[in-house]
Amino acid sequence: MKIVLDCREIKSIPLIEREVTIDDSKLFVSFSLIGDLNFFFEYYKDYECHDESIRSAEKFIASEEKITKDGYLSEEIGFSKQQDNSKISLLKSIMLDELNLPDDGEGFIYNGDKTYVETLLRRLSSR
Repeated sequence: MKIVLDCREIKSIPLIEREVTIDDSKLFVSFSLIGDLNFFFEYYKDYECHDESIRSAEKFIASEEKITKDGYLSEEIGFSKQQDNSKISLLKSIMLDELNLPDDGEGFIYNGDKTYVETLLRRLSSR
């Protein structure tokens, strides 16, 4: 059974929500767009034991609270356009492996198809 440890809007990309969940010794980090339930991407990592996964999640959550960099949320371009900008930023971060994940991303597996991400990024960028 998945247990939610943290859920918040990430500071580096406006309107992107990050959720950290745990299921026994598996840690999940998912990203979604506020206002679009179909825009969802997930990473996971299997740990040796439940305690190790909890420690990693707690350390990550505590370190994230110290980050003060805010993404630029523009009220001038409108909510829909900001959603598109945030989608593109998240997809680029996935393709470039630049998302902030526990353990510096080491051992985390993207639970999806990067070809799909690349195709979606191309389509959104051409709008």
